[in-house]
Amino acid sequence: MRELDIEMINPPFGISAERHHDLVRLILKTRLGEQLSANLTKEAASDLATSLQALVKGFE
Repeated sequence: MRELDIEMINPPFGISAERHHDLVRLILKTRLGEQLSANLTKEAASDLATSLQALVKGFE
């Protein structure tokens, strides 16, 4: 996924775009992200980032 694609992701309501985009970038840098990146759409990456943010909020 290209940087431009990440910047075009619209984060869910209540989540800062910068934080959401940073999390998507972090996901793509992991081993799983590297394996998925060829097939991972920006919508799927955004959904994954949203799910992880919700999980983290649950532990705060």
